[in-house]
Amino acid sequence: MASTITSIPDEYLCPITREMMINPVILIEDGYSYEESFIQSWLENHNRSPMTNNELNNRTYVPNRALKSLINDFISQKQNLSHSLTEEFLSFKICTKPIISDWKNRPKIRIRLTLLGSSAIGKTVLAQCLKYGRWPQTMTLPTSTIGSDILFYYLDKLFRNEYVVAIQLNDPPGQEQFESVTNHFFRECHGALLLADTTRLETLDRLEKFWYPKLEKFGMDHFQSVLVCTKMDLFEKEDIKYRELFLQRSQQFAFAHQMPIVNISAYRGDNIEYLFKQLIIRIMENDILINDLINQAIYSQKLNIIQQKVIPDIHISEKQKSKFTCCN
Repeated sequence: MASTITSIPDEYLCPITREMMINPVILIEDGYSYEESFIQSWLENHNRSPMTNNELNNRTYVPNRALKSLINDFISQKQNLSHSLTEEFLSFKICTKPIISDWKNRPKIRIRLTLLGSSAIGKTVLAQCLKYGRWPQTMTLPTSTIGSDILFYYLDKLFRNEYVVAIQLNDPPGQEQFESVTNHFFRECHGALLLADTTRLETLDRLEKFWYPKLEKFGMDHFQSVLVCTKMDLFEKEDIKYRELFLQRSQQFAFAHQMPIVNISAYRGDNIEYLFKQLIIRIMENDILINDLINQAIYSQKLNIIQQKVIPDIHISEKQKSKFTCCN
């Protein structure tokens, strides 16, 4: 799957022609987006979904305004690619540990991402899927998070050929009684992943009425966010009227707050790495955020150098060590 600004993300390509869409629409029956003219032509000659090959009981499609806005933004970004993101850097991969040991003395940019949403929505599963690509079938599904889980990842490329990029992924509990714990993560969040369970419309309501307002109130001034619609493998089995309602509501929410929508399936591994890479790129394209992160990285490095000079290494010989043993 394409995953950079310089190459076209798969989500922007019409599944029928593999060309970038101009007027994307959602076919309600299968939940996929297509270029309007091509899906119209397809439906004139076929009675099955181009993606699932299932027979269509409903041929209704609606404009995907959120996706169209994203495609327009993508075109603008491609034409005016920030000097900070070279094509070489944009091919980065997300790893569980630093790739090169020589990087330990380089300044480190620390990007904090936070998973937000109701309880039992799939936040912990998504966090682990970034490590495995999909949820391992040998692992049991986790129960609701009681405390706060924190995972760390690293990019395999230096930013501007100088800065190590570390990703801190916060997975706070979704229950209301842990609200005070979650507020801490709002204040330190550079990028928010707002999760909605596609099989539970009330989780989208909760994003609109609680999670996003909290993020706006307590979060940074220039945070980036993305709407993550989970459990797409189960959504495809839902009633057609429910699917139409959920798609309409999710588009309205994303469009109102100018954020992209990424549909994922942890079970199948759909769009997991793509989701995180796109959010990281959005943060790095935000001049205010990235400049603050760079300044913090430089300050931390200088502080470490000062501490190393103030506290010299103490080397104790074997003879000296013997003087401090309990038997002497």
